[in-house]
Amino acid sequence: MKPLKIASSMTAMEYFLSQREAVLIEETDFTDVAAVVLTDLDSKWIKKVCDTKFDIPIFYIRRYPKDPVPESMRETCHVLDGSQEKLKTNSFDIEKAASEYQERVLPPFFDSLLCYMEMHHLKFNCP
Repeated sequence: MKPLKIASSMTAMEYFLSQREAVLIEETDFTDVAAVVLTDLDSKWIKKVCDTKFDIPIFYIRRYPKDPVPESMRETCHVLDGSQEKLKTNSFDIEKAASEYQERVLPPFFDSLLCYMEMHHLKFNCP
């Protein structure tokens, strides 16, 4: 079992790094996504993500930090600075939120099941 993915627009992909698989936001139904990363060019996606009611963390990356953040973004998104100096910090913040979301939405026995699978006990027999 793989961890949930990061959904991102093509423009936002250059602003973060992750060990998780990244998928284009146009190609997901958000059921396997732990975080969404967007830029100011992708604001149309925010409503769609919010409409899923999955409460997925949304990160809004300001490509130009001096630009004001729209009020609607402040209420629904984690706003990040898109400068290269913030790449590691942004990546850490996104991963932390994705891990917390994954832990919250997956069933309590999921960690035990992963440990079981990592020990190469891959037989799932049913009576």
